[in-house]
Amino acid sequence: NIVVENEATASAAIYALKHGEAGRATFLPLTSMRAGSPLQEAARAKSAPGFVGLANELVDSDAKFTGILASLLGKTLVFDNLDHATAYAKSAGYHTRIVTLDGQQINANGSFTGGSVRQGGGILTRAGEIKKLQRELEDINSTLAALEEQLQEAQSALSDLDDRLSSLDEQMNLIAVLRNSEASAMEQLNAKYDANDTLTQKLRGEYEQITLMHARYEEELENLRAEEVALQNQIAEIAAAREELHDRQVTLEDRQEEIATKLTEYLVRQSALQKDMETAQMLAQTAEERIASYAEQLQALQIKSDDYEQQIRNLTSQSAENREKYAVGVARLDGLTARRKLIEDDGFAFEKKLNELGRKMREKMDEREQISRVHVRNENRLSQLRADQDKLSGKLWEEYELTRADALALGYPPVTAENRMSVLGLQTECRNKLRGIGNVDLDAVEKYAELKERYDTMKVQIDDLEKSRKELNDIITTLEADMKTSFVESFNQINENFGRVFSELFGGGSAELSLTDPDNVLESGIEIKAAPPGKIIKSLMQLSGGEQSFIGVALFFAILQVNPTPFCILDEIEAALDEVNVERLAQYIKRYSDGTQFIMITHRRRTMAAATRLYGVTMPEHGISKVLALDVDSITKEKGDDWNGIFG
Repeated sequence: NIVVENEATASAAIYALKHGEAGRATFLPLTSMRAGSPLQEAARAKSAPGFVGLANELVDSDAKFTGILASLLGKTLVFDNLDHATAYAKSAGYHTRIVTLDGQQINANGSFTGGSVRQGGGILTRAGEIKKLQRELEDINSTLAALEEQLQEAQSALSDLDDRLSSLDEQMNLIAVLRNSEASAMEQLNAKYDANDTLTQKLRGEYEQITLMHARYEEELENLRAEEVALQNQIAEIAAAREELHDRQVTLEDRQEEIATKLTEYLVRQSALQKDMETAQMLAQTAEERIASYAEQLQALQIKSDDYEQQIRNLTSQSAENREKYAVGVARLDGLTARRKLIEDDGFAFEKKLNELGRKMREKMDEREQISRVHVRNENRLSQLRADQDKLSGKLWEEYELTRADALALGYPPVTAENRMSVLGLQTECRNKLRGIGNVDLDAVEKYAELKERYDTMKVQIDDLEKSRKELNDIITTLEADMKTSFVESFNQINENFGRVFSELFGGGSAELSLTDPDNVLESGIEIKAAPPGKIIKSLMQLSGGEQSFIGVALFFAILQVNPTPFCILDEIEAALDEVNVERLAQYIKRYSDGTQFIMITHRRRTMAAATRLYGVTMPEHGISKVLALDVDSITKEKGDDWNGIFG
């Protein structure tokens, strides 16, 4: 409501709103708004419980607005709550408008209006709310922009983290590969260490045996010393007891030869032990270098490596001690040899035999040394040949999945120097043929069986589909033939009915239906040719709107006669017809109402006059619809012809 000075201002404001299409408003002129007569029930309500006062008396305003407030609120009573207001309104007969302090309302007609009131929904607060919402929108937009920037930064950081994660994954994979390599290397070192340990234990056992043999040799040397003392005593008697000495000399030579043989064996074994020790030292040195190179990455294994090094040093020191003992033994042996030479100097014959014996011993030792070297070379050659054989066996298994025994079982002739070139040529030819064939698929048989089974299954399905397709095509062909027959029959009936109905509705004239493509009736279009009485029409566009509507109605009834239905709903089909044609259509519909119930939505009186029952919809209050039913036949019987005159 807008307060203005006078009626002219109100009229000018309404004119401005109307021509500016700015909406509607209620204007309250100060000159026309007057207070009504004092409300008589106000005095009566003063004694009622909960009465607060008249609404206009409870509002403060300037003096010039008193008349407006009295006009608007002078007939409104205010009570404290709804219970007191209801009790008074009931006693007063619901003649006065009453409101409560919490906003509930009892209208003068007895209706109640109440509930919750949405705060801040007035016109005066909407501008503030809009500004507030705009400020909130700006804050949200700025926050959204900041969040988008943070999102971009987070996405960039996430991308960097993904790249870093990929790099770390690659590093982890590389470290895992290195770790596996180092683990395998460590396993190899452990295996070598175990082999060295086994070899060392074996050397220790052999050394103990050598020590025992050396002790036995010393005992034998002591015995020899005793014998040498006896020989010195017997030298004086050598002439007398030459034969006896000769026999004993032969025995001594045999013993000497046996001792020399044992000594040679001892030297050979000592040499082998020395080589094994050197090999162990080289392996130990190699292990130390490898362990030193992996010390940074294998800290967890450092303690064990130190233990291995300590054991190797212990073995080295033991080897040194063994060499020292060996040197002492050799020195003692040299002393014994020197003493033996002194004994040999006592007799020329004895010395000559001893020299001959020494020469034979040297020859035997040289021969044995040569045999040992040949044996070592043969051992190395045998090891190399075994390694080559293992390599060839592995290659044979990798390339042909055959063991050496399987290859020998094939019965091929052995390769000799004479047929080596021909065998190599045959081998090259076979390899070229295999390379031309390509890779061999070992699962070809299983794959063929699987593919064959799948092929058979799909072939059965395809055959079923082809059979179903043929059956469907036959059904479609049959249906199309039936549809063509049914369509042509129905079309002919509708065409016949269309001409007759058109003549009945128009009072003459002619109309027919024709197909644009008679050879293909299912896809053909339909042309409508109609000529009202006294007109020659080449196109339906030359007809008026009412005539076009009437032609549509005629076509509708022509179709309805071919395929009747229990009821039809027609929505203002006669809106474009004149009164004569409306009357004609109404009578035509009434003629066919015995077999079909027609429900028509209309505003035309002549159509209503032909109806047997009318239903009207009215809205006595805004948003509330009410239906009125009227039985025309019963009213016609009571009122007679006067009722028909109402629609005339």
